[in-house]
Amino acid sequence: MKTEELAYRLSHELSTETTHVSVRLSLDNAPSEDHEKSGVLYYRLQDESGNEIRLDGKTGISTKYGPFRYIHQKQGQSKYVLEVPVPQGSKIFEAGVASMKQGLRGEVTLVATERGPNTDTDFSFVSKESPVAVDGVRQTFSVVPGVEYELHIPSQSSSVGKALLLLSFFDAQLNLLPPAGEFGIHPELGPYCYLQGQPDTTISIKVPENCVQLVLQGKHWSGTKVELIDRPSLEHKSEQMVPVDQLVSSWVEQLDVADSVILLQSTAGPLSSNNKLLLRSNRTALELSRNGWKVVYSPFSGPELSDRLVNDNLLQLAPGELAGVVDRLIAKGLRGKRVVFCSSFADMTALSVQNRLQDYGWKSVYEIRDDMEEFRRVGYSKWYSPALEQRYAQEADGIIATSPRLVDKIAVVTGRSEVAYLPNAAPDELVEQTRSMRSLAHFQKYRGKPLVGYLGHLTDSWFDWQKFLTVARDNMDLEFEIIGHGMPKGMRLPINVRVLGAMSHEDCLPVVANWTVGLIPFVESRLTYGVDPNKVYEYVAMGLQTVSAPMGDLDRVPGVKIYRSTEDFNDRLREAVRIDPDQSFYAACSTFLETANWSYRVGQIREFIEGLYK
Repeated sequence: MKTEELAYRLSHELSTETTHVSVRLSLDNAPSEDHEKSGVLYYRLQDESGNEIRLDGKTGISTKYGPFRYIHQKQGQSKYVLEVPVPQGSKIFEAGVASMKQGLRGEVTLVATERGPNTDTDFSFVSKESPVAVDGVRQTFSVVPGVEYELHIPSQSSSVGKALLLLSFFDAQLNLLPPAGEFGIHPELGPYCYLQGQPDTTISIKVPENCVQLVLQGKHWSGTKVELIDRPSLEHKSEQMVPVDQLVSSWVEQLDVADSVILLQSTAGPLSSNNKLLLRSNRTALELSRNGWKVVYSPFSGPELSDRLVNDNLLQLAPGELAGVVDRLIAKGLRGKRVVFCSSFADMTALSVQNRLQDYGWKSVYEIRDDMEEFRRVGYSKWYSPALEQRYAQEADGIIATSPRLVDKIAVVTGRSEVAYLPNAAPDELVEQTRSMRSLAHFQKYRGKPLVGYLGHLTDSWFDWQKFLTVARDNMDLEFEIIGHGMPKGMRLPINVRVLGAMSHEDCLPVVANWTVGLIPFVESRLTYGVDPNKVYEYVAMGLQTVSAPMGDLDRVPGVKIYRSTEDFNDRLREAVRIDPDQSFYAACSTFLETANWSYRVGQIREFIEGLYK
């Protein structure tokens, strides 16, 4: 388009999740000197009905162009990137470019890409000659809890330009955490630090305990804009890595060459005194270490320095620290059982560890614990690659799946039929703590009035709020209690639904003691079809009837009723609350738990692993 033309030359349809539009300008001739306000990018946004949406904030408004942003060119610059905030309800983005006096000349190409609330800025077109304004920029980093980092921000601005860099810290369940260290706290924006009047900025950041993700977001504050000329980077402070290296060296040195050793990589979190939620991989690592195996456990996020050595047999390492331990394990010349075990975390690191250790006689196991392809589809597990999972599983000596759907999927993906089906289980300590709840006497004393509950994560990515709220409103004679975290913002609940917040198993037992029915109201999708829900085992241990969406292999579990539609959900719930159980139901629950507790299940995993050497 000619830069002197005044017309909307770019029209782009937006998704409902879009928060920003990145507009890239490619100019066919670059200026020979700097030009302030050499042109304008003008734009407008419309809703689904075609009505123009009013824009707030620091956007310029021109009587000629409407909403606009100035284009400030540097000498030799032929590419330009602008990020435009998108108000909620926007459906159409239109934009054009016009030249100011002695400004842009020639032809201009406009390209728009949209960015959602959890999508990072694309820095592939950003450089010193083609900077991007810091306002609206987003970048995500995986971090190790308790570790101090240096954040490097390659930026440029005038001495009067000032921007804020907003810092958000999240745990493995995406709960927002308070910051560690000394940062300014804005009452609405949260923790921040300034970017101002210097070519580059380095910031020391202490990661809070339990934090596994750091999200940076830029915001213009005052003066001329601050621009980024490259992607921000995050680096460990080097002196913090020395203790870990010494610990790894010492631990490997103490191994006997005949020891059974397993290196377990997982998407689960670390083992620590602060992490009370022990998932399948956590329990596998612990039980194997208690049964004489030497275990190197690498969770999705690195453990704190104080939690590296869980016991004499169990060493925890961050994914980036695996290369050093692999080298030492190979150099040790081990001759006992040696297994590299990947639990649904088949990234490039896992594949390289598998290939290297298999070259030295190690056996390899792939455990498909969740359908990571579907998690990625709903915005999680962005590291996942179907090709890497397929390759890891094909090269593994053995494959384990936790649900029938996952058995079928991995068999089709790999062309292999010998997949072991080993579902999830109930924690041994919970089975023991709830022994009295699996009795007719407990039901008669505490569960005379129907009370329906849910225990777990509340994200709308898989919790079916629409069906649940419809059923709750249709059953105002019933009381509902929800225990968990990740509640969507702005949720309006009927008066018969109480949200009690997150609780540990120990804390929630007095509440659950009064429940008659446990819910698993998940969105019916390919993601949930592959899930073997841990909570169904917990509900059985607690002596509850269960009403669930279809998933896993729930037909084999005592007291489970499965629904498909909202009407079906309502009918199964009414059936469940009317049940007057007898002692045979509780006997069936206890019998089921004899082979569905974690010590028994990990025993099966251990037998599977050791069977690779027969």
